[in-house]
Amino acid sequence: MKMLTIFFLLFFIFDGCQESATGNKDFSENGAISSLKYPLKTGQKAAFVYQDVNTNPTTYYLDDGDYKKQKGYDREFIKLKDGTVYNANYNLFWEDTNPPLEHNISIAKNYCSELNISGNDNWRLPNVYELFTLLDLGSRTDMREPVFENMPSGSYYSSNEVYGTGKTIVVNFGEHDFNVTKAYKAYIVDKNDTNQTTSEYGVKYATISTPTYDRLNTYIIKVVVSDLYYNLDTHYKTTVNTDTLFDSNGTIINIFGPYVSSVEVIRFNPIVKDPPATYVKCVSGPQIGGFDFVRDDKNEVVLDRKTLLMWQDNRAVVQNNHRWGEALKYCQELQLAGYKDWRLPTISELVTLNDFTNAGTYTVSNKFLYKSANKFHTSSNSCFFKPDDPTCYQKNYQINTCGFLEDKVTENFNIDINPYYDNNEPYYKTRCVRGGAY
Repeated sequence: MKMLTIFFLLFFIFDGCQESATGNKDFSENGAISSLKYPLKTGQKAAFVYQDVNTNPTTYYLDDGDYKKQKGYDREFIKLKDGTVYNANYNLFWEDTNPPLEHNISIAKNYCSELNISGNDNWRLPNVYELFTLLDLGSRTDMREPVFENMPSGSYYSSNEVYGTGKTIVVNFGEHDFNVTKAYKAYIVDKNDTNQTTSEYGVKYATISTPTYDRLNTYIIKVVVSDLYYNLDTHYKTTVNTDTLFDSNGTIINIFGPYVSSVEVIRFNPIVKDPPATYVKCVSGPQIGGFDFVRDDKNEVVLDRKTLLMWQDNRAVVQNNHRWGEALKYCQELQLAGYKDWRLPTISELVTLNDFTNAGTYTVSNKFLYKSANKFHTSSNSCFFKPDDPTCYQKNYQINTCGFLEDKVTENFNIDINPYYDNNEPYYKTRCVRGGAY
């Protein structure tokens, strides 16, 4: 098949409407509270257009920046005078004082739990869904909600951990960039901390689960669970392992252990690895989550009863590979379950499929039958700038939801980018979406 040539026409759309909230909200105890509205619009203003020059040169396929089709709820963020920002979409309050930089997830959690602003002492680290609400692709530079006065460029802790890895997910709001990465957790061991487990080995500060797959990587045959302990008196670090064997149906065959696999003397606190300094931005209010997926086996779709988004879930999801423009075209021409209004999802829509409590191979909800260890296209884009080049090149976002692969723990949730300023475009998977309570 001849490679398609893609021309990107950049449009900047100004509509005079302010996407942040107006200032006439009632914040009293009896004031009106907006219903939960997820996901939000990404704020993307630039439309990167795919022109199908080979098969239909007069047809253009538009992305997240198309002002006529932009999906999601209007962003309702209001700067308050007490050092907080109120998000009316979810009844959440965000700290907007200078965020501290920390190397240690335990310190970050403690900072939020001990925070008190204007009499509110119910603060916590945000989860990934909540941090995603701060993404705003409307600027050519800053990728974060502009109403915040104290949100510097950099990585921010989430409360979500990468299953079985001893890592925590951090969300990076950079200049010209947005991505999700991992940081090794650093731990504080305190035998007086009631949230930490103590035993004859000392204080347990981490549990790491490592699976082994069959040679075809189709099912788990063994899981090793390692509990890590540190003794504050003797400065000994102890690892206690338990091995569990499974058959191809996921039934436990045998359990070995627990047994002590190693004991070593260390002369410093048990830090898994000193991660890069990461910002701490606290949030207060009901947690975002609880997406409610149900699969229609006959029509091979999955409906989220919370967002009213309908997702493609047939074999084509894992069989087909597309370049970004081809993915736009594929979704807009898809006919499935009696519907013709399918489209490529935004980055904020696609992230809702991830269940960060899922202990399986993928973070994608188990309600989905067809999953892939590859990246999935989104319709969301931002600008990419070459050194000393003011040109705004397209930068498309993908989400990777791979969990365990090739007998080792891998990146089981990741946001990646690919700048498209040449014809060397990668092929990724496509899962289309339609509807939404918009």
